[in-house]
Amino acid sequence: MNRIFLLNILSFLIITSISASLSAQDDNAGSITAGAESAKENAYDQSETDGGASPVEKQAGSYPEYSEFTLGSIVVKGRAVANIEDSGTTTEITSLDIETRSDKLLSDTLMMVPGIQVSRHRKGNNQFYLRGYSMDKVALLVDGIPITDAYGRNMDIDNIGVMNVSRIVVNRGVSSSLYGTRGVVGSINIITKKPQEMYTELSAEYGQYSNYVINAAHGASLDSFYYWITATYDKSNGYEISQRLDKDKRKMWVWKLSRYDHYGFNFQELYESNRALRAYIDDSGKWDYTEHEKYKISGKIGYEFNSHIESGISSAYNYTKKKNSSYSSSMTSSYSEETEVWSDPVASDVLGNMSCHWPEYYNFSIAPYIQYEKNDLYIKTNIYFNEQSNRLEAFEDPFEQIRSWSQTNETATWSIWTSQSYGINIYPSYKINSWNRLNTALLFNIDNHKKEEKAQIGATDVIQYYGSGKYETQFIESYALTLAIEEQINLLKQFEITAGISYDAQNLTEFKKKEDVDGSEDMIDQYKARDDSTIWGTRDSFNPVLGILYEPIIDFLKIRAAGSIKTCFPSLSAYAKTGSPDEDSPSKGGRDVKIKAERSINGSSGLEFILLDQSIKLRTDYFFSKYDDKIERIWDSNIEDHVYVNIDSAVIHGLEITVNSSFEDILNIADIHLSLSYIYTHSRNQAKNHNTEIKKGERFENTPEHQILLDFRSEFITDTSLAIFGYISINQIKYTMRDVPDTDAEFSTDYFYEQKLHNPVMINVKISQKILERFTIYVLCKNIFDDFNADPLNPGPGRMWYICGKAKI
Repeated sequence: MNRIFLLNILSFLIITSISASLSAQDDNAGSITAGAESAKENAYDQSETDGGASPVEKQAGSYPEYSEFTLGSIVVKGRAVANIEDSGTTTEITSLDIETRSDKLLSDTLMMVPGIQVSRHRKGNNQFYLRGYSMDKVALLVDGIPITDAYGRNMDIDNIGVMNVSRIVVNRGVSSSLYGTRGVVGSINIITKKPQEMYTELSAEYGQYSNYVINAAHGASLDSFYYWITATYDKSNGYEISQRLDKDKRKMWVWKLSRYDHYGFNFQELYESNRALRAYIDDSGKWDYTEHEKYKISGKIGYEFNSHIESGISSAYNYTKKKNSSYSSSMTSSYSEETEVWSDPVASDVLGNMSCHWPEYYNFSIAPYIQYEKNDLYIKTNIYFNEQSNRLEAFEDPFEQIRSWSQTNETATWSIWTSQSYGINIYPSYKINSWNRLNTALLFNIDNHKKEEKAQIGATDVIQYYGSGKYETQFIESYALTLAIEEQINLLKQFEITAGISYDAQNLTEFKKKEDVDGSEDMIDQYKARDDSTIWGTRDSFNPVLGILYEPIIDFLKIRAAGSIKTCFPSLSAYAKTGSPDEDSPSKGGRDVKIKAERSINGSSGLEFILLDQSIKLRTDYFFSKYDDKIERIWDSNIEDHVYVNIDSAVIHGLEITVNSSFEDILNIADIHLSLSYIYTHSRNQAKNHNTEIKKGERFENTPEHQILLDFRSEFITDTSLAIFGYISINQIKYTMRDVPDTDAEFSTDYFYEQKLHNPVMINVKISQKILERFTIYVLCKNIFDDFNADPLNPGPGRMWYICGKAKI
């Protein structure tokens, strides 16, 4: 379909909806409210919702079937008179948002959140960046339980399904003190559903190239007892990339992202010598190694003993197996601070390939809970256990001859990583009076990570000592403690203040590993980082938070401001690189890197105008984030391994502008909602290190300078609905060589060039039809313009068509 024609259609729909909305404003005294702040308001608005029912949900009678799992909300929304989330920049995604867009995985949902970019890691995992910061700086929780890997604080977010979620609260920048150090630059809390009555839902979606998802959910509330169980099967046989990224375009981008001409190479020489380059250029039809298979099951049961006490247990299991083949260019000169010498890349660096096989990748969690409420006291408590494990293998394609690791090396092994977290969360809350509530938190958890290896075929030395089974090579463990208090005050119903502080501490308790492949059965105690704490543990800190919400003109103008100072302790992966205490054996890592905790200063301020009887809301927010002692990974040539070091700082600030409008019964034909957001992000790396792994220039790679989000929805009286949604990212960069430095030249970032990446326009269109209130069919076209990702070396799916049937019983 012609792209210009589709753009014209899109523009016409938006303009028509706005015009119709404005023309109908006088007739809409009971119009849909945008930016709901209570359960009575509309769930459409993504800037400030509380999970209320929309007119469409009320007409269909679907909303009473479930509410939300209240224990999942760390901050006591709906019970407090003020909230730090109302003062900061927060987006709430409701179950209606998820259903309207047919989101299936967390990555689908986060793509529509301002300031977030979802990208694929070289090993095939989808991860996200929030305003330029990696996901290890963001608290990622399901019903208040942390679910990220305890070792590096990340995971494949596609392991998290969202089809059975009540709402997702995404807080950017300033987050509650009750999160402790989990939310350094933000938080994402996924809150699941809780049944109100008997409820069963079945859905099946089929897409091109044998992509299909089957989901079932069932729950019931029987007097004082409730239960809920969900199951999802997700199978993909891959996809084709955009037809717009043809062979000539791929050649062009290889040149742009490597600048091999600086080193005297021509394309034909590289094409003949580099197998990864040939595979990238010549791949046609279905893109290789994009298959996956996912199984997800979750459930919860609960019992209300009386009007004051409820208890229960929730659990989830996600299992994935997949392959991945990703490309990247590393044809850049690097500078060594130790030798003060520039390297000279070789032809093999023009394009690299990492081909990975994940035959097993799973997450398992279980969390008993109890909550108590009487008069003005409310306490919720859960105990949890979370395990994440994955097995990573390389594979070889006999045609493309792609291989990541040697399968015949005498010491070659596969890796198996298993991380565990278990702990307790206690959240007492007391309403002091009608305008003052005190929330507190006690969080304690133990994180550990175990590395195991398994011999590859031909690894004779390993098999001789350990056999063909797996064996343990490293174990590291730490404790973490948070004590937090947060007071919420409402003055005259127009001025709200939230002030809090947390004491956070981390204690590294155990670190062991095998030194060599020598047949030893015992792991050796390793050097642990020196204590640098005020009260307890290896590292500790105090972290204040403040938020203000002022409404000088009720139902017309709101003024927000929020600020926080947060600490991010080194991860277990960072501590694992501190080395051994043997200072005379640098080959064994003998050193004390004295790694410090990172410190972030976050702030935001903004205005919100409420117009036309709350039918239109215009909100603008300025945000600021500064990171001191930022922890980064660099290569240490003395030990031939990566280590972690602190660098000076990084600064990010910018602007978010969001317009939401919602109207009912436009021309007695349809309800219409439009949300449009613009995000400007100014990121600057202020590191002074003479290390090209840390700094090639001032800007962050892969962080768009401009981002536009669109969400248009129309519900017709025929029970037909139209949804058009997506995003545009503008001005992302990667660093390439501007000039080739002399080997003994001084360090300078002037040798690097900010190569602008592709500006993708990713728009999706969905048309659905309800039949007899309980059945829905829809057609969904993802990426209707057949565009590709900002990084053309990892282009992602082109245009994809899906059909679905859904039934509620």
